[in-house]
Amino acid sequence: MKKLKLLLLLTAMGAALASGCSAKKSVKNSEELLTKMQETSKNYKSAEMDIKMSISSEGGEKAAGATEFSIDIDGTSSVILKPQTVKMEGTMKMKAAGQEHETPLKVYTEKEDNGKYTTYTYDKNAGWYKMTTDMAEYDYSSMIDYKALKDLSSDFKISKDSVKKDNTECYELTGKLTGDTLKSLYSNYKSLGITDNNLEDYSIDLTILIDKDNFKTKSMNLKLGTTEKSEIKLSCNVDINFKSYDSVKSIEVPEEAKKAQDMSSLIK
Repeated sequence: MKKLKLLLLLTAMGAALASGCSAKKSVKNSEELLTKMQETSKNYKSAEMDIKMSISSEGGEKAAGATEFSIDIDGTSSVILKPQTVKMEGTMKMKAAGQEHETPLKVYTEKEDNGKYTTYTYDKNAGWYKMTTDMAEYDYSSMIDYKALKDLSSDFKISKDSVKKDNTECYELTGKLTGDTLKSLYSNYKSLGITDNNLEDYSIDLTILIDKDNFKTKSMNLKLGTTEKSEIKLSCNVDINFKSYDSVKSIEVPEEAKKAQDMSSLIK
């Protein structure tokens, strides 16, 4: 479960990097763009996006008892930054132990007044259930050390030629993040039980398309994989298409979800 949380968290990190790309002037190089990301990372109030995610795991020779599995997610997500609220709907297909299962995906996460996070999940067989945690795994803004972004310019480059996305001229920003770089971006990852050794097992390839007219992110592709030394081989491919910014005014958690059984004791 922690491995899956890490995959989702690294995905969130990439999305946070992408959503920071906003400026009022042209960008000459990756260093200037990354600096602008630091300056403008808190400007957006909300976002709406389409997400496709594929996750697969294959046990290595040293991973005794490990099983192969795959998860495919296709959905839409709405995010409000203050107060932090997330809604995601779509479908999720899972394959494990020779069995295939497809289920509707309905998940809400909101930050409570006491600083804790409550996640409401719909199961087509059991209905709604909820879990509350004080861990920072859902506080995506705190997972990024924006002061470190300026030091990452050597890990990113801007393509010389424009790339078209939905008839829009875009910059193409690409980069590869490895263990040492991932460490520099995290401040609260220990709350997930993730150690420095864990991070050294991962690498991320990012491709971000940024509108040349307004410098807003149009799309992002993230490919995450494990290194050769990792006992369990994990891979994750994520495509995010940003549909709009600041158009989501509110996200309402269904009443039946709020009244659902609290399963928080299962994660203690």
